[in-house]
Amino acid sequence: MRPDLSGKIARQLREGGSRSRIWRELKDSENREELRFLLNDLPTAERQRVFYPATLLLAALLLIMTGIKVFDAIAIGTPNLYFFLALIVPIINIYVLKKILRFRRTGFLYLLVLSILALFQPQNHRVPEAGLLVIMLLLSGFLYLRMFPKKDLLGPAG
Repeated sequence: MRPDLSGKIARQLREGGSRSRIWRELKDSENREELRFLLNDLPTAERQRVFYPATLLLAALLLIMTGIKVFDAIAIGTPNLYFFLALIVPIINIYVLKKILRFRRTGFLYLLVLSILALFQPQNHRVPEAGLLVIMLLLSGFLYLRMFPKKDLLGPAG
């Protein structure tokens, strides 16, 4: 993905441009699949502004969960295989946090799926983790559906 195309699309969306107008302007000069992906991955400026507080709350919850997982990894003690395996979850959480703070559709989708999968892990059945996971699951699902409604996404035909 080219950063200049992503920046151009983000700038036009911030200025109030619609996805369909940006598609019509750029579809002939850019890679269509990359353009469609980027247009569908970014919210409009209005939705970004409206859901900014909820997104920050979701990011804070994910940061708390990441801190808990890092603390669990450090509690192992010596740097061995289990220590490094325990750091995989916080590393993935940081990647998803970056996507969410940039208001990327894929970040909200990843967090939704990962929260569902995390509910099946026995170590997440403790009181703080289970509650945080349920809240993150509901909030990421809500934001995913409200910030990126299906009717506003560009389909294969454009």
